[in-house]
Amino acid sequence: MPAPATRELTVAARFNGPPSSANGGYLSGRLAQHVRATGAVEVTLGRPPPLEVPMEVVGEAAGPAGGVRLLRGGDLIAEAVPAAFQDVAVPAVGYA
Repeated sequence: MPAPATRELTVAARFNGPPSSANGGYLSGRLAQHVRATGAVEVTLGRPPPLEVPMEVVGEAAGPAGGVRLLRGGDLIAEAVPAAFQDVAVPAVGYA
């Protein structure tokens, strides 16, 4: 089995959300780019993502659809995995 691939991800301070933390939506989109998936990606944040700090993106180096983890010094910041997107019918809402 191949060793997991490791990449680096740093969020610039201008993409902050709460004070001293990255915007969760921005970080999720950046992390989702590292997932080998043909459709939707589910991202779960485990703790506030730091700004201007290099974090490790760790995931499987091979395989058609693998998830990744975002780590900072061994702490889990977020996980991203391929997800099944369900197309659901949304009822129409009238103006009144």
